Amino acid sequence: MYDNKTMIDKEESRHSLNELKTPCFIINAQKFCDQVKAFRGSLNSCFRSHILAYSVKTNSLPYLLNLARTQDLYAEVVSGDEYGLARKMGFPINRIIYNGPMKTRETFVEAVKGGAYVNIETKRELDWLDDLDKTQDCSLGIRLNIDLWKLCPSGAYTGKNSRFGFDAENGELQDALSVINRKGFRIKGIHLHRTSTTRSIEVYEAICRYADKVIKDNKLDLSYVDIGGGFSENKPGKPGYDDYANAIKNNMDCGNITVIFEPGNALLADPVDYLMSVIDRKNVGDARILTCDGSRMDIDPFYRKESYGYELIDITDRKKEPVQELCGCTCMEGDRIFTVRDEKELCIGDRIILFGEGAYTMTLIPNFIRFQPAVYAYDGTRYDQVRKKWDASEVMQSSVSEF
Repeated sequence: MYDNKTMIDKEESRHSLNELKTPCFIINAQKFCDQVKAFRGSLNSCFRSHILAYSVKTNSLPYLLNLARTQDLYAEVVSGDEYGLARKMGFPINRIIYNGPMKTRETFVEAVKGGAYVNIETKRELDWLDDLDKTQDCSLGIRLNIDLWKLCPSGAYTGKNSRFGFDAENGELQDALSVINRKGFRIKGIHLHRTSTTRSIEVYEAICRYADKVIKDNKLDLSYVDIGGGFSENKPGKPGYDDYANAIKNNMDCGNITVIFEPGNALLADPVDYLMSVIDRKNVGDARILTCDGSRMDIDPFYRKESYGYELIDITDRKKEPVQELCGCTCMEGDRIFTVRDEKELCIGDRIILFGEGAYTMTLIPNFIRFQPAVYAYDGTRYDQVRKKWDASEVMQSSVSEF
């Protein structure tokens, strides 16, 4: 099993907050464990049998995968690469849920044979069934296409149906089920993951009502239903874990089947913070421009956010400035992080921590101008480095510069 202690000396990794090299992400391990406990408690109160899985695509950092495994979570993976990473991180095959269109034939077959929950997403996977032993009892599921534009327009991306899953309305689902049955297998589960714009309770109510109808119309005898993910972080003013669990229980006949949940952002949104430092200050016209060693690409790669929860670290006895614009370190004009209003004057060397930033974005960061930043884990008393800042060595790994 992979052990990051072999790559980072444990004694050298210990730091205080003021010693951390910026920019960096900070993972609060206890907060993550608390979120897992809260989510699991909500499921325990609503379902006789359930599985809680960690969404590897949300953040594939080895430290977090190990933390998820020690919390007794399954690994939910959506590619051959993620499958291989989960195996290297010590997840047994029968504690993996395998979704998505980027499975490989080899890992698909291995996963099914090893007892993983494998949800068929593409037609090529129907061909791969030929490589399996028809006498083996396996946990095969199929993904259902969910048209939120029809079921719950308030949560749908405007005018766009999902491109994932098999459509029960035009017969694609039924055709796939026929192929599976003809090849000697039985579908035991249905996968319902659907990305929404709102993460609202209404979305899950609509999905579950529709899925319940499809299950009954097609006389599916299931042992599990995979709800997927897409849940909101457990914060005031947003749906809580109890709300989601009750919505699903009340809108679908779960009976004695196992209900699978695959949260990512819901578990990680709160425990991950981002720390950056001011490296330059200038006035441009009437604007106060502060350049930081961080970048908007680290925390908002789709350029959608306008504000953040934040704290200015150890800044006292200074006058207030009406407007200060915090900008990133890249050469992109759009790398403007956010505007600080009516705060104390920021100077070179000052540090700003942005709360709840990095769940998904840590995985989405490009090696553009500045390579991958460091990551630290906080245990309540100290900060341990769990990923060093990348330099040229990491960028050059597994590459050649000439033939």
